[in-house]
Amino acid sequence: MISKEEASCLFYCKSYEESNVKTCLEYIEESPDVELCYTSNPEDPLLICRSRIYGSRVYKLYKLKRELEDEAAKTNEAATREDKEDLMFENDSQIVEFLNHIYRKEEYLFDPRYKLISVHDKDILSVIWKFTSKFDKKALLGFSQ
Repeated sequence: MISKEEASCLFYCKSYEESNVKTCLEYIEESPDVELCYTSNPEDPLLICRSRIYGSRVYKLYKLKRELEDEAAKTNEAATREDKEDLMFENDSQIVEFLNHIYRKEEYLFDPRYKLISVHDKDILSVIWKFTSKFDKKALLGFSQ
């Protein structure tokens, strides 16, 4: 996920530097009725009217870099706790069933309210770390295989 700061530079086709971030965010804030958002690709930022964003489920807002770092720290803390136990799973088949239930919902495949998107292995691993200690010593490559 990219931050709002990086997305603002992408939108104005500027390099991702502190001075450009400040300038680009100021440009966006000068327009009181619009917000920086995206639909399916976070690397394709859009400026859309706020009422349209909040009235539709199509648009997603960017988070500030600080917020993304806080979320990553919380996930990392949960994944590295020494006292973590297998909260939910007793065996490997339960882990597979959980992942399939969350990420392979075939009954929603043809439902127009849902959109098929690509999920990275690291995102799946960060979720599974919260529920089991089985993958604590595994790197992303080990989890992917």
